Amino acid sequence: MSPVTAEATTALEAEPRYEICCQNHAIDARSGRHATIIDARSGRHATIEELAPRLNVSGPHRTEPLMCEYREMNTPGTVLHVVLAQWRNDAPSEELAQMREIIARFEAEIPGIVSVVEGASVSTEDLEAGFEWALVVTFQNAGARDGYLDHPTHVPVAAVIGQWAERVVVFDVSA
Repeated sequence: MSPVTAEATTALEAEPRYEICCQNHAIDARSGRHATIIDARSGRHATIEELAPRLNVSGPHRTEPLMCEYREMNTPGTVLHVVLAQWRNDAPSEELAQMREIIARFEAEIPGIVSVVEGASVSTEDLEAGFEWALVVTFQNAGARDGYLDHPTHVPVAAVIGQWAERVVVFDVSA
């Protein structure tokens, strides 16, 4: 989920790209995805009310609390599905690249997914214990996670991980 900063939104006013969804989110008109509102000056999450004076919001501005269907990953009931893999030395990079392309479609194709992040570690602590790749999927609830396991978009990803991972850890956490 990409953030909406006050500066980015102001620059886009001539050609509106974001619509306000609720106090904390905007919807990207091009992709239809939610974006968290970030105050670019402080780098922290912000509400539309806090940024409105700097955004020069056009049209009616609602100040009453708004709610949306978007769920953050720490919302009670959400499930974080964490997969760590250490690839075998002979794991074909082309097959891993194809797997990553499939993962990029998870949010669009699998119901109940809030967000997906995958990739190599960027930690500076050097505590990965040999694991070189992670997949973190946030689900709206445990039922969405359960439906994902047998979903036709997920099955080939699980197969690639099963075939080419030297070691794998799957750990689910409920918020």
